[in-house]
Amino acid sequence: MASGVRYDVLSLEISSFQLETIRNFRAKASLWLNFAPDHLDRYPGMAEYFAAKSRIFKNVTESDVAIVRAGEEVSSGKARRWTFSAFGAEADYNYANGRLYHSGREIGSTAGLKIRGKHNMENVLAALMAGKVYGIEFDAMLKALATYEVPRHRCELIRTLADREYINDSKATNVNSAWYALESMEKPVVWIAGGVDKGNNYKELKALVKEKVKYIICLGLDNIKIHQAFQDDVDMIINTGSAKEAVHVARRLAEKGDCVLLSPACASFDLFDNYEDRGRQFKAAVRNL
Repeated sequence: MASGVRYDVLSLEISSFQLETIRNFRAKASLWLNFAPDHLDRYPGMAEYFAAKSRIFKNVTESDVAIVRAGEEVSSGKARRWTFSAFGAEADYNYANGRLYHSGREIGSTAGLKIRGKHNMENVLAALMAGKVYGIEFDAMLKALATYEVPRHRCELIRTLADREYINDSKATNVNSAWYALESMEKPVVWIAGGVDKGNNYKELKALVKEKVKYIICLGLDNIKIHQAFQDDVDMIINTGSAKEAVHVARRLAEKGDCVLLSPACASFDLFDNYEDRGRQFKAAVRNL
C-alpha cells in the first residue's frame, strides 16, 4: 500500500467518476447494488452513466465474484454472478419476513439488527455475500451486524417528540434513494424534499407519495418540478428556505403517529455546504424543538 500499511482486505466504494479512468483495477468481489438516474448533470444521458458505472466489471476474471441485485440488466463479465433480492424476485440470496435465505435455506434472522427497510435488507444480503467470498460464516457476520449503528444522515431516527418521529435521510441525493426511504416508512409521512435537481424524473415516486405522504415541504431554491410532479397527490406543498423553517413547518403539520422525513432526492449545494451540513442543520433544528 502507498501508505505503508498492508491490509488483508480493503472494502472500497468506487464512484462512476473514478471508474471512468480505471486501467487495471479489479476486485475479488464486485457489488452492483442498483442502477437509477443520477449524476445527469455530468453525463449526457443514462447510457453514458451506465457505461461508466458498469466498468466495475471491466477487468474481472473467472476467479472473481459479481454480486448483483436481481433484475439488474448489467453484464458482469467473466466473473461468477451471485444475485440477491428483498423484493420477491428469484435470486441466490433472499430476504422475507425478517429472515435471510441462501438458495431457499434460512441462514439467519434480522431481528437483532438496528437498521430498517427492505432496501437495507438488500444491503445486508450484499454484505453477507461479500463476506462469504472470503470464507466468513453467516453466524459470525450477523453477530457483527447486530452491533452496527445506522450511519448519520441515512434514515437516522433523530427523536420522537409528541408521538411524531423525525428521520434524517439527507444522504438521499437522488430519486432512487428517496424511493427506498419512502418505501420503508410505515407511518404517514410529512416529506421534506428538494434542493439542486440533477435531472430528476419524479414519476417513479408518484405511487409512493400518493400512498404515504400527506404534505411535502420543499427545502431548496428551485421547487417548481416538485410542485408540478406532486401537486395532485398530496394535501399541500409548502416552500421553505432553511432547515429550521422546514422543521417548524413540519411540526405544525404533523399529527400524532406521523413521521417527518428529510429525504431530499436532490443535492444540497443551493442552501448547504453538502448533504452532511444539510443533515446537521436538520438535526439541530429537530433537537431544538
